[in-house]
Amino acid sequence: NSMGSISAQKAWRVLMNTRTVLAIELLCSCQGLDFARRINGAATMKAGRGVEAAYRFVRRRISHMHQDRVLFVDIQKAIKLTLESGLMSHVEDVVGPLA
Repeated sequence: NSMGSISAQKAWRVLMNTRTVLAIELLCSCQGLDFARRINGAATMKAGRGVEAAYRFVRRRISHMHQDRVLFVDIQKAIKLTLESGLMSHVEDVVGPLA
């Protein structure tokens, strides 16, 4: 018997986990930029054009976490942003083609 179907299922789980990790990284990056700007002053904390475009895109849809809250909803929103709602297109509109 072939192990192909089992391998495909495992690969699918790996892809779904990777997608979730990338969404969490996106949230952490935005949160970190918020903190850095608060500490160093927003005027002195300049991000690159692409980073700033991605940050603004995310923050229009997912707010800064001012206090503890359940992150499941934010993570699901971030996953959706990376897959469906044009985050890459928005950044490419600002900086040009990425690929």
